[in-house]
Amino acid sequence: MFACFYNDEIKIGSLHHLALSFHSSKIEVKKILKVYKTSEEENANSSDTVMTLFSDNSVSLQSSDRIDSRVISTIYPPPTAKEVSFVSYCMNLDRIFLMLVNGTICVYRINDADTAILEKVSHSNMIKDSTGKAISQQVTSICFCNTVPPKMDIEVFNENT
Repeated sequence: MFACFYNDEIKIGSLHHLALSFHSSKIEVKKILKVYKTSEEENANSSDTVMTLFSDNSVSLQSSDRIDSRVISTIYPPPTAKEVSFVSYCMNLDRIFLMLVNGTICVYRINDADTAILEKVSHSNMIKDSTGKAISQQVTSICFCNTVPPKMDIEVFNENT
């Protein structure tokens, strides 16, 4: 459900109705996201691509241009996938991340073809902590963030100095 203010009234609608303005589909929409390709786009809240997650676990990337709202690519999860719980685009890696309810993470690369390419599948038990041990808990969420490494004053010694 969503609500918006239009013509001095509050309009209430379904996410599916909003998605139909970009893409005609008989499948129910679960989530709509903007895809930012640069941090400048994100800061300006300006995106030319919209990502839609459907109830059949497929993901469609389409242009948000009102004149040419073409489908850029479609992502289909692996056949063993039960349900997609998270989908997001990482602008630094230029990849789409899908997380399934069992904690499996699927990484997709968008290409010029109609369907995205599955590059990597990582199960929860394959993820290691900083000491190299496999994590014992299931992955429940993913967050992309920019971090600046701390400044350290170090000296590098080698045999020649």
